[in-house]
Amino acid sequence: MAYHQKLLDKFREDFWDYYRKLLIYKEAPSAAVAEILRAEFEQLFGTESGYQQLDERKRLTRAKISELLLVLDHPELPLHLGSCRVSCQDHGAATSERVMGLKLLKELRRGILLCLLCPLLVNWASAFLNM
Repeated sequence: MAYHQKLLDKFREDFWDYYRKLLIYKEAPSAAVAEILRAEFEQLFGTESGYQQLDERKRLTRAKISELLLVLDHPELPLHLGSCRVSCQDHGAATSERVMGLKLLKELRRGILLCLLCPLLVNWASAFLNM
């Protein structure tokens, strides 16, 4: 159990490092950096850790790479829940987002939520967090 926690902690650290790189990319997008970030996504989500549940979530996330990395082609897309909440409300999806938001906020407190794109927030986060 402690070993699995270390693997999960390492993955979280690597994920948030990647997320910070995405934030920097959004400020100054370039084709070269986008390719590097695509390769890093493959490395992050394509490498098995030996922790079966984590590896399964990584596999499911990696399968959605084209949707999740739209931000590399469209840097104007939001990367976090706060922007997504406002965007969803602006598009009339407030009720659905509010219902899912309660569940997601609970997961946020645990520090597990990995969210990359607003349009996929509900489906992707739900699938990832059902560990």
